[in-house]
Amino acid sequence: KGRPFVVHRLDRETSGLLLFARSAAVRDILQANWDTVTKTYLAIVEGKLPQPAGKVENFLIYGKDMRCRLVRNDKGSRRAVTHYRAVATHGKSTLVEVVLETGRKHQIRVHLAGLGCPVIGDPVYGTASDPAGRLGLHAHRLALDHPTTGERLELESPLPTALRRVME
Repeated sequence: KGRPFVVHRLDRETSGLLLFARSAAVRDILQANWDTVTKTYLAIVEGKLPQPAGKVENFLIYGKDMRCRLVRNDKGSRRAVTHYRAVATHGKSTLVEVVLETGRKHQIRVHLAGLGCPVIGDPVYGTASDPAGRLGLHAHRLALDHPTTGERLELESPLPTALRRVME
């Protein structure tokens, strides 16, 4: 009944889970507690990660060209923290599980490219390969407390066929 209320968004090229609330009040509760939500993505990257698992922590700033850049803790920059783990490799690609501690625009794409492993299908941050015909980034799982019952919810979206095929 009524219109849905957007709780969060994804970059246009990213597939996966979106969360909507059925009322503005519930949306506000979810957004106020968004830092307690575990946000897990799957990314397919070019190459192999320098370490099978790790953490990237730095500061990001956005230019007038709408590109995100790594910087020192400068005026206007925002702290960004990404945890990653290699899940599988196939040929020249690696499937990476990414858990966000912070959620900045293009954070995953910039951090993985900074590790020398850009997300497939992402010419903005350094890849020429596009084996899936799309960006290789998928919002896979959200784990959160229900806003009224407090019950822990684990919501999951399977990897889309086009991305799954790259890893087969």
